[in-house]
Amino acid sequence: MGRNAKRALAQGMDSMPIRPESRQYRMKKLPRITLAEPVIHGVLKIVWNDGYEGIVDLRPTLARGKIFTYLQNAKNFSKVRVSEFGHSVEWTNDDGDQIDFGADTLRSKAENQARLNEVASILQY
Repeated sequence: MGRNAKRALAQGMDSMPIRPESRQYRMKKLPRITLAEPVIHGVLKIVWNDGYEGIVDLRPTLARGKIFTYLQNAKNFSKVRVSEFGHSVEWTNDDGDQIDFGADTLRSKAENQARLNEVASILQY
């Protein structure tokens, strides 16, 4: 691209209208975890920075995959901790490897599981 073409392109960009509505499409702030504690083996109660509290059942996830073998022991699962900035919950296995679940994934799971529980309770009656 020649110098004149670049100049024309740059001038054209200056005249482009800025859409104020584009701000509404910006990415939302990601949820941060403030507290995580085991309820029973494989199930966590989690509190996020926006006040949402949810129960996340990780048992189906822990039952599959070799990476989760460490968490299949209830004593190990109870060693859950919140990562430094609340981006995830994590465990460190005996080899020093970290196992973690992201805050956004856990939030999605908590909300979906809460909806399923609501539907199940309605259908039960």
